[in-house]
Amino acid sequence: MGTTAARPHGCNNGDGKDENSSSSSSSKHDYNSLDRIIVIGSTCAGKSTLAATLARRLRLTFIELDAIYWLPGWGVRPVQDFRDRVDSLTAPPLSTTATAPPASSSSSSSSSSLPPSDPATSAPNTNRWVIAGNYSQQQDITVPRAQTLVFLDYPLHVLLYRLVRRTLQRWWTQEELWGLAGTREKLWWHFKVWSEESLVHWMLKTFWKRRRVTVPRLIEQYPHLKVVWLRSPRETDAWLERVTAAAAAGAGAKHEKAE
Repeated sequence: MGTTAARPHGCNNGDGKDENSSSSSSSKHDYNSLDRIIVIGSTCAGKSTLAATLARRLRLTFIELDAIYWLPGWGVRPVQDFRDRVDSLTAPPLSTTATAPPASSSSSSSSSSLPPSDPATSAPNTNRWVIAGNYSQQQDITVPRAQTLVFLDYPLHVLLYRLVRRTLQRWWTQEELWGLAGTREKLWWHFKVWSEESLVHWMLKTFWKRRRVTVPRLIEQYPHLKVVWLRSPRETDAWLERVTAAAAAGAGAKHEKAE
């Protein structure tokens, strides 16, 4: 458990250093590549929790793909609408030079902003963001724009334990997800492991494919990405602390330079 296929050249092994380059600096690497981040991983790996924490500590816009994709009553947003909204949130902002159009001018649907109150995002587009979610329908938009890909590649038994715990908690509290009406999870859904409704089914269906095929393919297709491959919650916590410390040091250095 926990063994993966060989990772492509340039992958980060969780300690902030490139496996193939012993001279890389973890603090410099982590901080300088964290303006645009995508966090992916299996169900219950903690993608949204990590992304929200990174957004808070690094002052990034937090974008939760689940909150964009799903509609009240477990409706599903049309694919093009989903892509347009993700494009709007991650597109580089318009130039602020004198030749730029006024803020009130109209624009195409792919470049329009979501309402500030939209639960999918914590702030307006500043071209500094962190995304939580896997959805392949939008990866051709976001991955080319990202700097860093964080893959939470935890052992299956850890994920299954977390899924059972989360399912029971949501059933007990009757939580409506992402602030949407009619999005309470039903306990019996997940025990039907033969059904597409079950997150246990989905986890088992995608776990090995994501590890062996999907993520290596993304890395090969987008070689500009800095890849952080984290194999346990402990590795993730340690990496997050280093990133936070590096960000604080970078902000302090900028303040001193400004003075």
